Amino acid sequence: MSKRMFLHEYISEIYKAPQDAKMETIAELCKNKRLAEFFDLTYNKNYQWEFDRKYKPTLRNVRENGGDIMGWYEAVKLAKRLLTKTTAQSSNFVRRLDRILETCNPKDIPIILCSLNNRSVKYINTRDVYKYFPEYNKNDDEE
Repeated sequence: MSKRMFLHEYISEIYKAPQDAKMETIAELCKNKRLAEFFDLTYNKNYQWEFDRKYKPTLRNVRENGGDIMGWYEAVKLAKRLLTKTTAQSSNFVRRLDRILETCNPKDIPIILCSLNNRSVKYINTRDVYKYFPEYNKNDDEE
C-alpha cells in the first residue's frame, strides 16, 4: 500500500529526479493508481474539454501543510467523471470543483489548474511524456 501524499509532494519528487531519469521516476510513481489517473487525465489526448482560464478558487486553508491530503484526487475524479464525458451535469463542474478546492492544499491547486488549463504539468516536458507513454498520445478514432 502506498503512502498518501499531497500532489505537490509527488510532483516535487519528479522535479528532484535527474533529467535523464524523470520519466522512470514518473513510471515508478504512477504505480500509485491515483497519480496514474492524474497523469492519464492530464496527458491523454482522448479527453477533450475547455476550462475557464480566469477561474480562481476560494481558499479556506492557507497553511503550508494543511488541507485535505486527498483533495487533489477528488478534483481528478470529478474532472474525469464530468469533463471527459459529455453529460448535462458538466455545467455544475466549476461549482463542484470550487467546493473541493476550497479544502485542498494551497500548493496542489496551481498544479490542478495548470493541468486543466494547459493539459500539462509545469516543468515536465510533454513531448518526453508522450515518448515514454505512447498510449496517451493515441486517439481512439485513429485506430
